[in-house]
Amino acid sequence: MDLADAGPGSFHRAVSVEDVRERAIPAELTKSVEVVEVLEPRTLDLTIEARRSKTVTIAPRFVGSPSPGYWIQGAPTVDPDTARVEGPASALADLDTIFTLPVDIAGEREKIQRQVQLDAGAKLLAVEPRRCMVTLPIGKAAPESSAQHL
Repeated sequence: MDLADAGPGSFHRAVSVEDVRERAIPAELTKSVEVVEVLEPRTLDLTIEARRSKTVTIAPRFVGSPSPGYWIQGAPTVDPDTARVEGPASALADLDTIFTLPVDIAGEREKIQRQVQLDAGAKLLAVEPRRCMVTLPIGKAAPESSAQHL
């Protein structure tokens, strides 16, 4: 079944013997394999969506806690702080943020700076850039400190 010229929309197509002969059998096997009937699936239901792209904010994710007596000393920074995301229109409709893969800060005692991959998830998204630099200030807590605990 040739969908090269198909545009966005829903399609219900029967799978024919010719479709299988012409597109599913490798050329080197066509002399030794004969397709006589299509058993399953006999039909395909397919939805093709328009591709869209947009710029979204990158947000870091953290797991773990710094060493006892150490605290997060300020907001994390991300460089770059936005990414270009491309994918099916429905997957991008409500997307305004893309997260990093989790950054483990367990046992840390000083500022961390790590290159982290962005989490495209299971929505078949293309993301550019694929990585960003995440910086998180961590330091020893002073008794009167207003530092944050993650």
